[in-house]
Amino acid sequence: MFAQDHYLLTNFLYFYSIIKFMKKIVSLALIFALGFQFLMKLGIMTYFQLNRVYITEMFCENKDRPQLNCDGQCFLAKKLQAAEEKTSEKESTRTVNQQLEIPLFIISTPAFVSFIDEKPIMEIPTLIEHYSFLSSSTLFHPPKFIG
Repeated sequence: MFAQDHYLLTNFLYFYSIIKFMKKIVSLALIFALGFQFLMKLGIMTYFQLNRVYITEMFCENKDRPQLNCDGQCFLAKKLQAAEEKTSEKESTRTVNQQLEIPLFIISTPAFVSFIDEKPIMEIPTLIEHYSFLSSSTLFHPPKFIG
């Protein structure tokens, strides 16, 4: 009997550890998916800051007008606009093409099922009433001061 209980406990702990691991994976995937747009813009900004001189020399549209002090800001604006359009395009196609399904009933199944007829390990004692009370139909009044 102890071996069966130990086997069931180890199976339960194994499935519990798998579920904990899956929760971590799903939460990390959701964090990454939600932060992707921000991370993409952050990557563009980082690339721009690290390669500012090169971008100014090669891609700046306002090289002939130094009084504007563009320094590659036009390139950065174009890249950020393209990233914004790309994410908004993905969102618009997602809302049009995908249908949201919400389950009305969630069926829960136990982690493991035992078909062995087992007796409980410890029997729960029944409640024995060791007290009594007096039932009275009149209301209790505090004593009156006579004096």
